[in-house]
Amino acid sequence: MLKELFAKHGVDNAELLAEVEGQLTAAESKQTDGIPYKRFKEKVEEVNNLKADLAEKEIKIEKLESKSKTVNEEVNRLKGIEAKHQKVVEATQKKQADLWESRKKVFEVAESDPTFEKVQKIIGKFKIGDELTPDQIEVNNNLYDTYDEIEYFGKPTTSIIDEQQTRGAPPTTKYKSPFDD
Repeated sequence: MLKELFAKHGVDNAELLAEVEGQLTAAESKQTDGIPYKRFKEKVEEVNNLKADLAEKEIKIEKLESKSKTVNEEVNRLKGIEAKHQKVVEATQKKQADLWESRKKVFEVAESDPTFEKVQKIIGKFKIGDELTPDQIEVNNNLYDTYDEIEYFGKPTTSIIDEQQTRGAPPTTKYKSPFDD
């Protein structure tokens, strides 16, 4: 067949004809030595399964990214709430500290003062110092309120309701005793 094709086109070269026939024979033998059809089908099926797995994982990744975005938005929202809460706590603690600063002067009395003995009886119940925690300050203010309600230090300088509102506590109603005239 090749001889006829070469002869038809006027090529009469035996060496060229032999070389082309050798290459065709080599190409045909390589083709028969290739991957068997069964193994080829297995590989194609394997590739298709991997592509399907990849598609499933890409869908899962998209869902997780969506959830991650939602979670991040919620975290940011909660951080905002936390920051607002912290500001409120700090403001309340500042009010408490300022109130205690004004109240602790009651305990700074000279021995010659007539209230010295009264103050000495209760001073141990209070935490006194410059480095008090917010909790200690709150306890001091609550304890002071108790003594102030019974007028331990004399007539209160400010009303209990004003002090409670300063600290953020709801006001209490003081009822007049029927025995008071």
